Amino acid sequence: MAVDYKSFDFQIYEYLIRLDQLLAQAKGLPEAEGWRKRIEEERERIRTRRFRVAVVGEFRKGKTSFINALLGREILPVDALPTTATINRITFGAVPRASLHYRDGQVQEVDIAELASYVTKLTQESAGYAARIEEAVVEYPSVFCQNYVDLIDTPGMNDEEQMNAVTVAQLEKIDLAIVAVSATTPFSDTESSFVARLVESPEICQIILVITKIDQIREREREKLLDYMTGRVCSKVEEKLRSRHAEDDDIMAKYRRIFGDLQVFGVCALDALEAREYNDESLLARSGFQELNERLPQLILASQNNSAIIKAVGTVRAVSGECLRRLEGAGEALAQKRKTLLARREEFASLAYSLADSCLDEARVQIFERINGLPAKAAEVKRGFIGALTQVRSPDRGLISQALCEQAGAAAGDVNSCIRKELLPALNQLCFDEAAKGLGRLSGQLFSLIKEGEAFAQARELLVSLAGDGTIFLPMEAGKVFAWDENFPVPAADRLLDRNLIEQIDERVKRALEKYTAEKRRAAAGWLDAMTGRIQDRIEEIVVEVFQAAGRQEKEWEQEAAWLDESGIEERLNHLREENDLLEQRFYTQLYGNGKEDK
Repeated sequence: MAVDYKSFDFQIYEYLIRLDQLLAQAKGLPEAEGWRKRIEEERERIRTRRFRVAVVGEFRKGKTSFINALLGREILPVDALPTTATINRITFGAVPRASLHYRDGQVQEVDIAELASYVTKLTQESAGYAARIEEAVVEYPSVFCQNYVDLIDTPGMNDEEQMNAVTVAQLEKIDLAIVAVSATTPFSDTESSFVARLVESPEICQIILVITKIDQIREREREKLLDYMTGRVCSKVEEKLRSRHAEDDDIMAKYRRIFGDLQVFGVCALDALEAREYNDESLLARSGFQELNERLPQLILASQNNSAIIKAVGTVRAVSGECLRRLEGAGEALAQKRKTLLARREEFASLAYSLADSCLDEARVQIFERINGLPAKAAEVKRGFIGALTQVRSPDRGLISQALCEQAGAAAGDVNSCIRKELLPALNQLCFDEAAKGLGRLSGQLFSLIKEGEAFAQARELLVSLAGDGTIFLPMEAGKVFAWDENFPVPAADRLLDRNLIEQIDERVKRALEKYTAEKRRAAAGWLDAMTGRIQDRIEEIVVEVFQAAGRQEKEWEQEAAWLDESGIEERLNHLREENDLLEQRFYTQLYGNGKEDK
């Protein structure tokens, strides 16, 4: 029975659209955008049949020469040493040209004839270029590359670890693998491991075996060699797969489908190129490329059609399954998230107000310690009065009173100068530094509570700006100056000749400074309270934003929960999966006759 590809195309395309529409409504699933991108890629594959054919194998197996022979011209550089160091992709183009696509996103146009200077490792310079290149793209008017078929040349396996990694990374982008093995060397354990990986790759739908350098085998021995190589490849790859997969595993079914009818070609690329050059049909036939050129396009077309449908079916199954697993228990998860959100909101508010109240505690302690040091100025003031008395040469009360009063005025000026020039700047700098530290600690502790979630983005910005916000700082003004009041240090005239005159003056100075210190502490307390009020106001703004953000998030989750209850998305996804499975079964029935179990 012929496969009705057009019918399957329409059906699977409809499934992809339905799945995309369901995912477009899947609020709260961050993976949805990625899933929709995968769906769009599959829809594009259905529309264009874009297909990637890679020639893979160990180095010095003739991969690049084989590709050149397929193209009918030596496009890619070839050397006796392992040369290919990048992924070289040949795609259809009306005008031959080449471009280098670097890992950093740059694209450089180069002459095809100069390609070897960039994509090989024959020289240190070319190897340096190759290490920075993601892929080289060659556009060429090849019949082989028509109808969206790209031909890919890969670095040789078992050449270098870096080159192996480049080739393995391509497995997720390859649809059909042409495995090149040499007629002159046995199929190695390394090769069998690599081919087994090809079978295990979910993207690769077909594998073709090409025995290169067939010209080095006598013609009468070639058919026997091809049979031997086919049997050896099949048995060694099966052995590798059986060591990792059960008999009823999908991978083993895939192995049986591909290797049960393994397509094998024996070719000589150099003979084919020479035959093209001299238009030698007889040599082209002996090179094996005449048969290859007749059969390979048909194999690719069949694989191209099959791959588009099989991969689309697989994508519907995989994406819908991932979505269902993600939705399982989603209602309970939303309820738990809401509970956590509310707890975090309350914790944030409680901690925020507590930290705002205590943000300047350390500054308060240090500022009061500095202010409390003012009475120590009494000793310096006392020395000033002693010096004034030593200047009086006779026990004249009038002269003594005059000297002491003058000194009292000078002492008050000295105290005020010290406060204005030393104490006040020190208090301002200390408060500014400690406020910055306190705000930094406050911001850091609160930030940890809302560091995740798009809803709290604005609150996080406010916290970050708070940590370095100098406008919160309120400079301390000089305030009331120091002046003598009832504690004027100069005693009455009848006490000026007392033996303990200096002690009386010292006691009055201390009382005056202590009284002024108490007033200064009250002023500082008011100053710090004003700044604390500013911090509290700012924290209040942030707490309000956090509560509003939490409210917005909670509303979104409520909408998600309602959508889960009302949309019936899980039922619709399961129904789509059932339809998809039936479509797949019908496709395999038409393709192989007995359904998926024999694929």
